[in-house]
Amino acid sequence: MQEQPGIAPTPLEFASDTLGVKLWSKQQEVLGSLVEHRRVAVKSGNGLGKGFCAAVALLWFLHTHQDAAIVLSTWRTRLSPGTPWTCPRKTPTSSRDSTVQT
Repeated sequence: MQEQPGIAPTPLEFASDTLGVKLWSKQQEVLGSLVEHRRVAVKSGNGLGKGFCAAVALLWFLHTHQDAAIVLSTWRTRLSPGTPWTCPRKTPTSSRDSTVQT
């Protein structure tokens, strides 16, 4: 898919066409839900690709939203020391949520 001015790709189009990555069905479900919901929570076990899916979502958001800023957080303190976190310039305010269980 070649991007056209004014037409942003969906998260799934961005993952396959821009990043060239292949997602499994639950990752597709999670990224697909971003089109309808501003917030998506994923309940899942360890090592199932949530972090990779979040990275794709983050890149898609930065790619498709002008002047976007992202704030990441983690409950795992071993991941955050020394990480250069930045403050958001704008914060989503919608209360529309979606939960996907894997």
